[in-house]
Amino acid sequence: MVAAAWRSLRHVTPRPDALETAERIDWTRLNCHYRQAVELARLVLTASSLSAESGNSSIPGFVIDMPSVVEHYVRAKLRQHWRLSSTEFPDSWKGRLWLDSGRKVQLIPDLGVYRHGEWQFVGDVKYKSSGDDGSAQRNDIYQMLAYLTATGLDVGTLIYAGTGAPPLHYQIDRSGATINVESIDLNTADPLQGTAVLDAPLTRSIR
Repeated sequence: MVAAAWRSLRHVTPRPDALETAERIDWTRLNCHYRQAVELARLVLTASSLSAESGNSSIPGFVIDMPSVVEHYVRAKLRQHWRLSSTEFPDSWKGRLWLDSGRKVQLIPDLGVYRHGEWQFVGDVKYKSSGDDGSAQRNDIYQMLAYLTATGLDVGTLIYAGTGAPPLHYQIDRSGATINVESIDLNTADPLQGTAVLDAPLTRSIR
């Protein structure tokens, strides 16, 4: 009986992890037209699920991770505008950037461009409003300064996703680094339109 059961089931294999499969896709000009649909599916798959129960009825649903949605939007917009590949401008830098030589302090910027053997852009997206005058929060400045130290770049960009505020620049005297702060208005059809980050030149590390 066991042998018979095995013969009927031996062709069965574990279902592939859909999220892991989506993250391994190598996007090219031949399959890029599927990318928006796959990215939407990834957002759904990575969202936390919930169910509201009342008596004998349950209502399944899912929660959209809005910080992740905005981060994906900014990354996709910049990648398309700069005509970069997902290798040059990947979805995640996890496991590829550290602050220290011993690789104990890992850094994972939301935005990063690395090509021709050099870091050329680094940035981070914050799903919160900047100050009324466009000012950045202190911890975010410290975080960006760590990214600049690790990448060797002189310029980094913080993008706040709330309501539009004037752009602002912080000049760090001792290191010579500059931190640009952009605030995008999510109430507009194209929040990044007109921002300086779209026209930012991709520069090589010089420090």
